[in-house]
Amino acid sequence: MERLNRLVQRWGNEVEKLLNQSEQVRRESDNIGPSVELAYWRARMVRFTK
Repeated sequence: MERLNRLVQRWGNEVEKLLNQSEQVRRESDNIGPSVELAYWRARMVRFTK
């Protein structure tokens, strides 16, 4: 039971960290192209699938 509690707490911490990162404003110039946007979302996908 203790192991389950630790896993749930760890998962909750990871979710909270990801949500906090999502709330941060991305500062980019207005003339970025689709490749920059794709790179951003690929990096996000890697974080979510770890």
